Amino acid sequence: MLTPALVLLPTIWIVDAAAGPGSHFTDIPAAIAAASSGDTILVRAGTYSAISINAKELTIRGAGVGATVVNGTSHAVLATPPGGVNVLAGLTIQGEFVTSQNARVTLLDCALVGSATAFLGSPALRAVESEVFALRCDFTGGSVLAPASGLGPSGIGQTYAGTAVTIGGSNFAAYDCDLKGGDNFANNPFMQHAGGHGLAASLSWARVDSCRLSGGNGMHAAGQGVYANGGSHVGIHGDAPDIVTGGTSGFSGAGPAIYVLASPFAVPSDVIVHGATPVLGTVSGPVTFASTHLPELTVAATTLASGETDASQPVTVTLDGLAPAALYAFLFDIRPRYAAVQAPFAGDLLLDLGTAGLFVGTLDGLGQAQLGFVPLAIFGGSMPVPVCMQFAVFDPSGSIRLSNLDARFYSL
Repeated sequence: MLTPALVLLPTIWIVDAAAGPGSHFTDIPAAIAAASSGDTILVRAGTYSAISINAKELTIRGAGVGATVVNGTSHAVLATPPGGVNVLAGLTIQGEFVTSQNARVTLLDCALVGSATAFLGSPALRAVESEVFALRCDFTGGSVLAPASGLGPSGIGQTYAGTAVTIGGSNFAAYDCDLKGGDNFANNPFMQHAGGHGLAASLSWARVDSCRLSGGNGMHAAGQGVYANGGSHVGIHGDAPDIVTGGTSGFSGAGPAIYVLASPFAVPSDVIVHGATPVLGTVSGPVTFASTHLPELTVAATTLASGETDASQPVTVTLDGLAPAALYAFLFDIRPRYAAVQAPFAGDLLLDLGTAGLFVGTLDGLGQAQLGFVPLAIFGGSMPVPVCMQFAVFDPSGSIRLSNLDARFYSL
């Protein structure tokens, strides 16, 4: 029997822009100020002010993308307490979202859109010295706006659309996400106008599983699907329809799908494409195409309107472990973490073996395994924190391969 780790119930604050029954606040900043580390903030449908969390571990759960909308020029999560993680779920976040000062952030079922301006679009997510995990999220870089009607060509200088996700000195993992660089609609033919990148990494580790990464469009230069420099290591895993592609440009044609800065004056970076992820466009720099596939975890469940999972309905967890009859370990816990940047997991996301629940089994003759459960019978109702799941497969060669990590709220 799978037994979850003990979870202390937090204080739950309710935010409702319409001041409906049972609500404590009408805007998110006031709820954040009142909350203590470990608390949960439930945000009903509506439009709210920017998020700013400093030195607290909080969970903020909205009513779903498009229902709970958070507007601001910028949002920030800073200095997550040691061992903690800030969780944001079911939100549309408009404006640059910044994580910094050793923040640890999990984004579930969210849409993040960078700010659009006449000259410079902002990233949807900017992670600096942080750890970020995203699942089932859409990231869109901010666009550069088109000229107003009748004002002629726009863009009096160089203009740049925003990158979907830019990471510096950080760890970033994503599963089943879309990363789309912003489009640049400036049209002055005498100036430089560029689209945004899908993912830009500097001095960082990134693993993206089953994601779509695409550069934005621009008059003079198209954005790249992936741009890596400064000693970055990016692993891309997936199969069709997961793609990596550059944007398009009327002057210079399609942008590179993957561009790794290679210079004798730069710290070496590399990108490894695992499996059969379609890479549409050119690649430049140290890019390796590996035929190996990594284990993949998928979940079949009933999804509520908020994007959360119905705890009263059966959930089926399937592993394609790719190693017939191999031993596997199924782990579940509430806080994902990143491995130290060293072998064998080098930057991969995984669960804490010291606190995670564990179930050990053997893959079948096709290299697969399947587990089923009803969350309500195990957890006893709605969970105030997301439940994370991951598989480790022990290959006959002696190596250990980690699957992607799944995280979701179970609600009634």
